[in-house]
This record gives sequence, structure tokens and C-alpha cells, in this order.
Amino acid sequence: MTKTRTMLAAFAVGLLTSTAALAGDVRIMWYSDGVEGEVLKDLIDRFMKDNPDIKVTIDNVSYSVVREQLPVQLEAGDGPDIAHVTNLKALSKHWLDLRPLVADAAYWDKNFGDQADWMRPDGTDQISGFMTQITLTGGFANKTLFEQAGVALPGKDATWDDWAKASKQVAESQQVPFPDGTGQIRASHNSA
Repeated sequence: MTKTRTMLAAFAVGLLTSTAALAGDVRIMWYSDGVEGEVLKDLIDRFMKDNPDIKVTIDNVSYSVVREQLPVQLEAGDGPDIAHVTNLKALSKHWLDLRPLVADAAYWDKNFGDQADWMRPDGTDQISGFMTQITLTGGFANKTLFEQAGVALPGKDATWDDWAKASKQVAESQQVPFPDGTGQIRASHNSA
């Protein structure tokens, strides 16, 4: 598909109702976290029942397909109409600007504006979609263990290396099984 038809999956159901006359056949590339796919399928089935002239196909794929193959498809101009993605900013040049298509752009700016820059090309006010979920990933420190070990909690400007060093000191002092013995703090990947 061309840039003008590719959008974020978060908009799928709501946008379909507003663009029914323009749609025809719509293809969605989707990966599921939990039961999201079942919910989407139910919503799409109901939408197609109410709009029999529009056929929506959901390609339910693994997250690795979205991560590895979708960027190639988009660059080749052969991506789906809608995609459930996590790599929002890197792929933003492919997203459709929905600003001229929504009835009240100010509503979208007010309610979804805090995350809008995460998914639109730099320097634009494009409405590309909205977040269906936000994951915060970070470390937790057991302040009591740090105090018992006599190790100061690293400050607000601390690096991962500072945290790893301090955590290793606490682990050795308190004889606890973390971090992993090398002093490494490993960041986990969690998709949104």
C-alpha cells in the first residue's frame, strides 16, 4: 500500500467507520498481546456485518513478523492498510496523516497529544494514531537492602553502570542472588 493508506492499528475500528465510503478492502497486519486479537476480530466482524460492502482481512502474525518484515514491506510500498506496531517513530514516514480526516483534531491533540510525537514524523503535527497501551520499563531498588549494606542509592543522574556497581555491592554485602553475579543490570524489552 502507499503511504496514504498505511496507519496505526489503534485507529482501525474507529477510522473504518468514518472512511467506509473510501475503504473497499482493508488488510490489517496484527500481532496479539493476550486476547487483543479475539477482541479485534469480534469488533471487525460486527463492523463488516454493519458495512457489507467493506471486507476487512486480519493477518494475525507473530510479533517478529511485524518487527522484521513490516518495515521491508512498507519500504517496498507493499504494506498492509493498517498495522499493529511498536516501532512507532522509526516507521512514522509511512503513517497516514489522519488530521484532515478526523472531525475534531483538537480533541485528538488534547487527549492523545502527549504521545503524538512518539508516532509522527519530526517537525509535523500529524495525527498518526493513538497508543493502545503504554509500558514503562525500569528498575526497582530495595531501599532497605541498600541501607543495610551501607551503599548509597545512585542519584538521579546515575548511569546503568552506576546502578550495576551499587547493586553488585548490595548483593555481595547482603548475600542476595541478584544481580546476576557479573553486576550487570539487564534492561528487559516490553512492547507497547
